[in-house]
Amino acid sequence: MQILEKKYIIFFFVVFIVSPLIGMLLFEEELNSVFVARALFTASLSTLIFFFINKRR
Repeated sequence: MQILEKKYIIFFFVVFIVSPLIGMLLFEEELNSVFVARALFTASLSTLIFFFINKRR
């Protein structure tokens, strides 16, 4: 099982796009470098957690 499978890449980009949209629409955050870094960190961490949960099954 590799982390570069199609489902993990799709999951990463979905989280990377949806997470900032929630922040911008609900919390009215402005787009800056810290915001982008937090979105990238959230997407990376979520994908790793998703990978390890699926690996255990």
